[in-house]
Amino acid sequence: MNKTAQKMKCNRHLLLVDHALLSDSSVLHHAFKRDEGAHSVCSMVSAIMTLAMLSSDVLHIEVAYSPHCADLDVKVFNVDTNYFGIYKPLFRRCVHLDQSTSLEYLKALEDELIELVGNAKDKLVGAV
Repeated sequence: MNKTAQKMKCNRHLLLVDHALLSDSSVLHHAFKRDEGAHSVCSMVSAIMTLAMLSSDVLHIEVAYSPHCADLDVKVFNVDTNYFGIYKPLFRRCVHLDQSTSLEYLKALEDELIELVGNAKDKLVGAV
């Protein structure tokens, strides 16, 4: 599969995910009706997921959304983590997306993840 086809497949998947986030049964769908800030929360979640996908060559960032409690759980592992043994994340955060401070927590989380990715890239090239 060429890069264009992969990008189209990825974009299609993201559109499906976006559609799922906005479905009638979704907690976030109801949040959109109550609060326009929910759109910003969804955008930040998408940015964190994009960062996870684009940095998989230096860190493994696992992003999990739990719809029943509107939580976003993020774990970061070394790229060489042995997932068949005992492993511990380098970093872990859980953000409750239905709180009034969710957007601020997500922005801080994104900043922390960007710093971790930058440090991992520096180590990979031997700068640190």
